[in-house]
Amino acid sequence: MGGFVMTNKFTKLMTLGCMVLLVSGLSISCGGDDDSSSTASTSTASTSTSTASTSTASTATTTEASTATNVVTGIAAYSEGQKGEVAKATPVTVDKSLFTSIKRGGILNQAHRRSPRYFRQDLSTASDETAASMPIFNGLLWTAPPTHTQVTGDIAKDWTIMNAGKTYIFDLHENIVNHNGNKFDSEDVKFTLEWLGAESDNRPPHSSVSTGGESIFKDIRTNGPNQVIIDLVEADSVFFPQLGQRYMNMQTQADFDEEGSKDAPVGTGPYAMTSHVPGEKIEYRKHSDYFKAGLPYLDGIDTFIIRDPTPRFAAFEAKRLDIILMGSSHGLYSDIATAMEKRHQGEVTWYEGLHTVGRGVHFNHRKEGPWSDKRVRQAVNLAIDRDAICQAIPACFPGYQLPSATYGITDRAALNDKPGWAPAGPGKDAEIAAAKKLMAEAGYPDGFEVDALCRDSVDYAERLCPVAEFLLRETLNIRATLDVKETGAWNEAQQQTGEWMMEFGSANSANVDHPYNWLEYWGFCGEGLFENIRGWCNEDYDQLLRDMRKATETAELKDLATQAIAILDEEVPSAHLFWPSRFSIRWNYVMNPADEKNAGQYSAARRFENQWLNK
Repeated sequence: MGGFVMTNKFTKLMTLGCMVLLVSGLSISCGGDDDSSSTASTSTASTSTSTASTSTASTATTTEASTATNVVTGIAAYSEGQKGEVAKATPVTVDKSLFTSIKRGGILNQAHRRSPRYFRQDLSTASDETAASMPIFNGLLWTAPPTHTQVTGDIAKDWTIMNAGKTYIFDLHENIVNHNGNKFDSEDVKFTLEWLGAESDNRPPHSSVSTGGESIFKDIRTNGPNQVIIDLVEADSVFFPQLGQRYMNMQTQADFDEEGSKDAPVGTGPYAMTSHVPGEKIEYRKHSDYFKAGLPYLDGIDTFIIRDPTPRFAAFEAKRLDIILMGSSHGLYSDIATAMEKRHQGEVTWYEGLHTVGRGVHFNHRKEGPWSDKRVRQAVNLAIDRDAICQAIPACFPGYQLPSATYGITDRAALNDKPGWAPAGPGKDAEIAAAKKLMAEAGYPDGFEVDALCRDSVDYAERLCPVAEFLLRETLNIRATLDVKETGAWNEAQQQTGEWMMEFGSANSANVDHPYNWLEYWGFCGEGLFENIRGWCNEDYDQLLRDMRKATETAELKDLATQAIAILDEEVPSAHLFWPSRFSIRWNYVMNPADEKNAGQYSAARRFENQWLNK
């Protein structure tokens, strides 16, 4: 694959910049300018004040009046303007002509590579847990179909943001019951958020509602069964869009058990998990009392656990599977998908989308080793050839820390002057020479030996790990012995024992196009293994992260992101390599399919509440 083709394809796939997720005073839109929120600011004032004046004046703790200058309300209202503006997102539109002949019933068959370790996305948001949990739960908010790039109401039907962005008032749908038939109301929202913001038996405070281990909540209270009021310690530009993400699943307090919930989940979502045979199959059946009228259309979902790509794709072609989504398609590449499409012309649809988790070389900063010297880390970053990796690995695109059109760099050529990103030729040769000099200055002119952790899935054990090992051995004589572990053992090494030295693995991830969500990946100083896996600590970096959560203007966020990335370039806590893409394929009788191209494989597309089978 030539560099020109790869560059343009990478730019096309960098669609996270198109995520229309608005945060307090900030509008993020696809390739838009910094002032996009101002153009929408006057369109909703008349509608937002009419409901705000009656629903919030007596319940919210604020000295401000309920007027359009300080209150935003409505299903698509995301943010409170900095100068009294009211911003409202463009409503998601769906082609209703598709719904003229909805066919109810039937079981949708899909495949995934592994069973989940548990059905709790506060403990893990990996694709295994996401695929298994999404049909079961609702959030206070979620991302709207079909693209799942805009936050909208889920359990919450309406909301108001006031008190300078520190008070959120959510009005809930009525008569919600969970899969056990027990009522879900505002007390359960309060329970879930307080539980996420506190240390539990299994994890520290969740990073979505905490900063450096400190909860962002000042107070959470209810006003009757259908309203919850949240006061934040300070305005937080990440909080609202985070509420629509998969790790914010709402739990029913009466049915929640800290240990039992790992394997026996009870949600309010469109499907209940009725059977799980680990390594074989997960069955979900329709929640007959689902609070969204008329949904779901299907009677259920069967997820078959098929680890190896070849039998998985054979099952698809035999129509034993109806769909394979991005997070379940490991081993599927464009040549395979194209061949299947040709064999079944007019019957199969597939597409490619950016995977929102990158790849990199990591160092365990809690362990003494050559990488304790910054020069060794800098040498690794300089020496490794990203373009060579992406010539060896399919669906691989050299990309930087943030694949964001707003805050990062999505053009390969624009990276040429970044440390380690020179293209092949004299520039890369000079970087490798500089890397060897750094290794010699650090006392490792002949390289060193090290064990390198590697997951046993095809993306890592058969692609990234051997290629990265070869390149480091050839350039710096770093002789890495691959320590290949299945997912459970890999997770134990990273998050429980900390017994690893280097790793070729996943790097960076985000669900919201906000620099904090991308750059909090390295965690904060003082955090344990669960939140700061690699043990890197930089107090200046931590302060920039804290400032990002409070920032409300795009320009300010860009500046903070630039400062943070400068620290990463200098300190190299990890060497970021590339972003992969993933593929989704389905039979065309799967109707109203969700589109993961923009939202990535961890989206609410896996809920399947508004899909049906036309067969």
